[in-house]
Amino acid sequence: MAIKDESYPSTKTSPMQSEPKPIGQLTLKEAFGALTLPGTWVVVGAISTVLVGLPTAGYKFGTHVAEATAHESMAALQTGNVVKSAELERTKAELAALSSTNQAMQGRLGQKDIQVAQLTDAIGRGKNCDFLRQQIESTKRDLVREQYPMVTEFDKAASEQRDKETIDRLETRLSRYVSQFSTCTKDGA
Repeated sequence: MAIKDESYPSTKTSPMQSEPKPIGQLTLKEAFGALTLPGTWVVVGAISTVLVGLPTAGYKFGTHVAEATAHESMAALQTGNVVKSAELERTKAELAALSSTNQAMQGRLGQKDIQVAQLTDAIGRGKNCDFLRQQIESTKRDLVREQYPMVTEFDKAASEQRDKETIDRLETRLSRYVSQFSTCTKDGA
């Protein structure tokens, strides 16, 4: 016969004890029914810890994420600020260069305006001198014609009076043209 060792508990369960069910098959009623008073306090404490700990952990995690995002945003803004400051300085330098270039161009434009005015004046004087020269020649031809008229009228006295008035008028015109032409030639045209 075999000797039975009483120091080890029997692996067989008593008829009162049933084999433990797997957790998936355990109902809530059976789980609470199996609890003893100290076990109940342990469960209540665990549930309370979880209920208080989850929001606290969520708050802490959310705060950490918000701070990290804020730091990231701040770094991005500071980087953007540095870039924009550099662009602003570059734009100011370009503006200063363009302003000085603009002033130089305005000076050159003023000089060109003066040159154009002088050239226009010279062209006008040259054209005026040509016009005066043509008028002087034309008036001289008219005078020659009037000094040697063809006699076709019967009233010689009236004809001579008209010829004298015409010659005086032509000589006055010629003297005016000659005086204007003399100022024209003094200007170098």
